[in-house]
Amino acid sequence: MSRFWIFAADPTRYHWDTLFVKGKELWDGIRNLASQRYLKQVHKGDRIMCYHGAPARSVYALAVAASDPYPHPDERQKKFLVIDLKAVERLPRGPLAAPLGELPAFAPAFSMVEGWRGAIIHWVMAGADGRLWRVKILDPSFLNWRPLSYALLKNIVPDFPLCNKSFNQSYSGNDL
Repeated sequence: MSRFWIFAADPTRYHWDTLFVKGKELWDGIRNLASQRYLKQVHKGDRIMCYHGAPARSVYALAVAASDPYPHPDERQKKFLVIDLKAVERLPRGPLAAPLGELPAFAPAFSMVEGWRGAIIHWVMAGADGRLWRVKILDPSFLNWRPLSYALLKNIVPDFPLCNKSFNQSYSGNDL
């Protein structure tokens, strides 16, 4: 089953139109070590949402991974991975944001924003006067506290910092 990924590029350095001109291209836009770990999980056939950073700030096109990640062919140490991308389609231009209008009274509304730890979910409900009546924000760490307690069951106390940092929990909801 193919998955979706977002690959971001600064349009002043690499414009996604380049991929459409060439049709298929080696993409080496990931040098961040944390992002390199994610790149290892991309497989041939996975769908890529091609995102342009400032000033456009929008998903510009769709592509497909034409290969699994492999070491950069021009790099001596083979430290960084690259991937071949194949152009699929350009997406139509549209507004970056659109006003939602008023929420119906006592009807729930949801949104999801991708944070660096995972999905941040917002649940809101407006009152009869149109103002917020109920709000719940679910931080990605919220769902990981119980698994962390199970991970600690057969470990000794000195292992706690290592287990705790492996889960990388937010103690105060700062990723909101």
